[in-house]
Amino acid sequence: MKNVKKTTNNGSFKSIGELIDLLKRGSIGKSTVWFRGQSVAKWKLQPSIMRPPHSFDDEVVLLKRFKQNAVSLMDAVPTSEADWLFLMQHHDVPTRLLDWTESPLVSLYFAVGPSGDSKHDSEDAALWCLFPHSLNHMVGVRMDSTHDIPSFGHEDVLDGYLPSRAAGIKSASPKPIALIAPRPFRRLHVQQGVFTLFHRNPIPLEEIVDDYGKSPHIVKFIIPASAKPKLRQELQLLQIDRLALFPELENVAARILILKK
Repeated sequence: MKNVKKTTNNGSFKSIGELIDLLKRGSIGKSTVWFRGQSVAKWKLQPSIMRPPHSFDDEVVLLKRFKQNAVSLMDAVPTSEADWLFLMQHHDVPTRLLDWTESPLVSLYFAVGPSGDSKHDSEDAALWCLFPHSLNHMVGVRMDSTHDIPSFGHEDVLDGYLPSRAAGIKSASPKPIALIAPRPFRRLHVQQGVFTLFHRNPIPLEEIVDDYGKSPHIVKFIIPASAKPKLRQELQLLQIDRLALFPELENVAARILILKK
């Protein structure tokens, strides 16, 4: 398998209706697809531990420190390194996990930002579509069923991706893999969260190509900067807001204040 940079822009949309039309085309509507929204289109598909100022070498230290300070605050302490990894991701600690969702509307929310958030409004956004089975096949993961996706505790192939196993490896390492996991947190459940897991190979997901120089596992749609306000309004109309995706008391106020307007 070659590692040749590949650009995968497959169109653009300015409304949810146009997004639905795009998703109906080709194989997207007929396959298992995961989605990820990024508010700046040029950002790479890399996990937070790979983004400056962080690196993979930081991860074991972060894991140890997180455990040190988190245990006394928890009713149920994770029993495996994988569970700790997902807990860290849930609480915004840099990890080798990259979040995806099974819902295009959830990903769109993260692409255009919540109502009132105009930090990246001058930049085009991106909505990525990932075919997890295609990715896993490309990187050499073989399952008993063609419809299956690996999960910690069930498939040993994931164990080598754990921070303690991957730490210190400088030679060529496995490429990212798509996986599913239990959803013990309400936020993860409502966001329909799924993941890609990186080893120490720094290649972004969109730059992985097959022997023909193609990227059949990934599709990228551009959201023009000018369309962000309208898309926020459409999401708000559908009640895809912060409370829906972060069902916590502090977000109740945001919804009721919007309803008052």
